[in-house]
Amino acid sequence: MHFVCSYDAKGFYWRFSHPSGGLYRGNTKVGTLNSDWSITASDGTTLKMSVLTNGPRRSAEDLTDAVFKASAPKKGTFAGVRYVERTNTRGGMPLTKCSASQQGQRLSRPFEADYTFWR
Repeated sequence: MHFVCSYDAKGFYWRFSHPSGGLYRGNTKVGTLNSDWSITASDGTTLKMSVLTNGPRRSAEDLTDAVFKASAPKKGTFAGVRYVERTNTRGGMPLTKCSASQQGQRLSRPFEADYTFWR
């Protein structure tokens, strides 16, 4: 997950910028999580997603579990997928606040989760 050091009335903080990463089944890469919350499968088909609901955060360093509404292509790996569930999140959140000297700097945090695709 990617963040940018930003400032508002409450002070400096790491503002979420965008996701990115690979989706794996075992050691085999089967897809890519894109910066617009879509997932592109190895066959080139893309599943567009929007957040439907977030679960509670287990710890300050973990992203929340979430359910996404999916807009699936008619053919390919994601044909018919209506929802995507992200569970067992590990990491993804900044561990410290940023400061004035870091304003505008970017931060990437490692992230793992299980994704379930529902038809």
